[in-house]
Amino acid sequence: MRSGFLERTSEGGVATVVFHHALVQDAAYSRLLRRRQRELHLRVAEVAEDLYGAGDHVIDLLARHLYLGEAGQKAVAYLVRAGERARKLFANDEAILHLQRAAELAPDDDEIRLGLADLQELVGNYDKALDAYEAVRSTAVGDVRAWRGLAATYRKRGEYLNAFMTVNEAFETEQLRGKDLAPLWLEAGWSLSVSGRVDQAIEVLEAGLETAREETPVIGHIMLQLARAETMQGRSFEALERELEARRIFENADDVHGLTTTMRLLGDTYRTRGELDEAAAALRTGLELAERTGSVEEIGNSLGNLALVELERRNFAEAVACNLRAIEEFERIGHAAGRAQIYANLAWTLLHAGENQEALGYAERAIEAAQAIGHQLATADATDTIARIALTEGRLQDAGNHAEEAADQYVQAGAAPQAAESLELAAQAWEQTDDEERARALRERARSLSST
Repeated sequence: MRSGFLERTSEGGVATVVFHHALVQDAAYSRLLRRRQRELHLRVAEVAEDLYGAGDHVIDLLARHLYLGEAGQKAVAYLVRAGERARKLFANDEAILHLQRAAELAPDDDEIRLGLADLQELVGNYDKALDAYEAVRSTAVGDVRAWRGLAATYRKRGEYLNAFMTVNEAFETEQLRGKDLAPLWLEAGWSLSVSGRVDQAIEVLEAGLETAREETPVIGHIMLQLARAETMQGRSFEALERELEARRIFENADDVHGLTTTMRLLGDTYRTRGELDEAAAALRTGLELAERTGSVEEIGNSLGNLALVELERRNFAEAVACNLRAIEEFERIGHAAGRAQIYANLAWTLLHAGENQEALGYAERAIEAAQAIGHQLATADATDTIARIALTEGRLQDAGNHAEEAADQYVQAGAAPQAAESLELAAQAWEQTDDEERARALRERARSLSST
């Protein structure tokens, strides 16, 4: 005690001695033989279990000491329980640590590896998630979850070709015949949608619904992706119905992750309908849920959609702040599609705030990022913004050409309403150059797209 290494204290009326500093404790611990360390950890676990049982309130303590005590299968079982408890509490880093330790002790347990992969995907550790899903697929070819995880992670990284190839290979794999492949239909449609092939996405997602065997959260997600595609096509009534049905499914399943996505897409649908208060409320709920669950993808997407609502309210500073925070989230985890789209959204926001040069810079960054992964919608959005900048600066030919280019990109992406708006912009530009004939032709084409 006199040396200052230890201190007397009391806990629950019981006199005890503690280390004065954690470094002193670490030094003392390191001097113990490894065998003695194991024995002490096992003894702590044994006494703790005798005193407190093995309920959730003590499972973290037991799992840690059993792992350090090298208690074999009992340690694995307790680590899995501790990981599941942490996952339910959305303590994702803690859950990952427990499952990493469990996987270390049971490297061939596919359930543990899949649980770990799902968490790595959720928090944006995409390289680790891919490695884990691939490892499971190599030993459990007939497990749909590993194939879905691979496709989803490729999608989030903007590697759409790899996502499509993974899904196609899965559909041709003999070991998956007769299995419920709804998760794969979902991933195929989702990748098609975010890469701008909206019409194809709708066909694939509708096929996925037709093959569904029962009402599950996966079906809810298929409905949400259909709703997203329908919103892009200006069919907000149908989209809203699907989103509300998906919300019911997720609420019945107590699926917080599904509800998070639902509120984000509901918010965007409300925005397109001009119901801005409802949109903001839904998106703030979605953002709160995303932050609670630790889903980085949903945090970024919710912020991006909320920025669009604040823009329509003419709260430019708030809209810019939301976009910048979303960019920070997406860049941190390497979410290529999210980064490209938010660059485009920020350019659009800055244009309306009168910051043309800064808007142009972000639009060019958006196009570069979007073309690198084949994200047609983000490319079209940024090109349309460049056209509008040119129009405000009196560069009429540049405005007309860029607007027509954007319209073609929107058509390829299956976004007819946006294409019609770009064509109207092009018509205005050519009209100001006295090219009335070209302006009339563009407006005729815009009307045709609107009626479609």
